Amino acid sequence: MKLSVTLLSIAIGGLFSASAFAEDSHIDTSWLFTNTVNVTGNVGVTGLINVNSESAAVVQQDQLTLLNLLLGDGDETASAGDDALRGALGNIGVNIAAGVGNVQANDAALSALDGSAVFASAMVFSNQVTGVNVGTDFPSGPDNQLFYDATVGDNVLSQAAGNIGLNVAAGTGNAQGNALAASVNTSGTMAKAASDSDQAAVFNILLALDDLDSTATLGGNALRDAIGNIGVNIAAGAGNAQHNGLAIATASGP
Repeated sequence: MKLSVTLLSIAIGGLFSASAFAEDSHIDTSWLFTNTVNVTGNVGVTGLINVNSESAAVVQQDQLTLLNLLLGDGDETASAGDDALRGALGNIGVNIAAGVGNVQANDAALSALDGSAVFASAMVFSNQVTGVNVGTDFPSGPDNQLFYDATVGDNVLSQAAGNIGLNVAAGTGNAQGNALAASVNTSGTMAKAASDSDQAAVFNILLALDDLDSTATLGGNALRDAIGNIGVNIAAGAGNAQHNGLAIATASGP
């Protein structure tokens, strides 16, 4: 005798509207989640099979930046001062960017079950596209200079604990991301975690007639003695793509 049992759960988000900044602004969000479990064997079943519950966490993020142009002397700075977020605890995301057309993200999806439940799952999906972004010092007079500086000072995030994502970018069209999907099931035998990232950086240009200076810096003792899942991306220049992804799944039930 062959028994096949399929469990399928689908959740689809709807359409939400937000008009805090403009009457025609809106947010579209949707996600599809499925589980399929097949059981085959000589099993006799009589009556109704009940599934108690399922815990799921999903993050879906899409970012697009195109056709951004910065003209002038190109003196752009972004920084986190000394001791910023020192000793912080929890889920921490920091993005620092100087320039034009930079894309950054810190995403986390967490799911935990403790009780008579079946599935625990966490998923992160990220899609970033940055293209045709131009930074130039023209026209800026006789002392042409292109200067982008993104800096993280001394002791930033030192002794911090938790899920920590830090992105530092200076220049044009840099794409960075930190993603965490964690799933814990203490009462069952199935836990799933997935992290997916797609990044594209094309035709990003830094153009200087005289001087090009683009720096991204992590200061002394930054993240010193930090504990947990730590992702750090540091980029200077044009069109750099960086990503740190982590998927963790644990099931400790009988």
